Formats: sequence, structure tokens, C-alpha cells
Amino acid sequence: MENISLKLVENQDWKSTLNLLEKHQLPTADIGANVALYGVFQGSNLIGTMGLEAHNTEGLLRSVCLDSGFQNKGLGTIILKKIEEKIAQQGIQKIYLLTTTAKAFFEKNQYTVISRADVSDALKQTTEFTSTCPSSAIVMRKYL
Repeated sequence: MENISLKLVENQDWKSTLNLLEKHQLPTADIGANVALYGVFQGSNLIGTMGLEAHNTEGLLRSVCLDSGFQNKGLGTIILKKIEEKIAQQGIQKIYLLTTTAKAFFEKNQYTVISRADVSDALKQTTEFTSTCPSSAIVMRKYL
């Protein structure tokens, strides 16, 4: 894949970013000041998103998606590695996520399934845990 970049979503890209998340049935109601949302761009076209909600040395990976024409080509793994590097540079030591559809993808990238009981209180109190994701969502973690 040529000309792929990862950058913070700016004002002019918010509408297309929210549309992409909704298209992939990902929550948008609580995306805001607490989430650093990165757009995955091919040239100037938004093709995916990845977000981070940071809590001290822990991070909650949010809003991970690639438009369907870009899936299953290895691009997701490349972009995930880039965001993990950015996250590690911010002092984040553990990344958590909730998923209902992407367990296999994250397992391929060294994330492990854990119990909700193994998550810190700070993360348990996020809207992602309390209301946005269903209680049936799988919790995963990766140490950086």
C-alpha cells in the first residue's frame, strides 16, 4: 500500500471520520476530548481510524477500523504497529480494548483475552466499559 499515513484527526476530517465509524457500527457518541483519534489516510482519503483513551500508563484502544476495501491486506497490522509506537512514546505500558468482532485480528498481534476483573478501576469507569460496549464484548490486553 502506497502513500499511507497516520495522523490526528483535524476539524476538516471529523465528519468523514464519524461517518466511517458509523458505517462500521462503531460508537461515536463519546468520541471527544478524552480520545486522541487518528485517521488512516491514503493520500488525502480517509480509509480508517484508530483512537486512544489514555489513563496514566494504561491506554484504551478505541475506534479501530479500516474501510472494507483495505481489509485483509496486512494494512491493519502495519497501522496498529504505528499507533502502538506512538502510544509507547507517550509512556503507555499496557493497552486494553473491547471488541465484539475483531478478536482474531488482535490475537494475531499479541493481544490476549482477559477478564473484566483484570482491568483497572480507571478503565472500568470509562464510557467504553460502562455504557458504549455491550457486557458481552471481549476484553483484551497487550503489554508494550
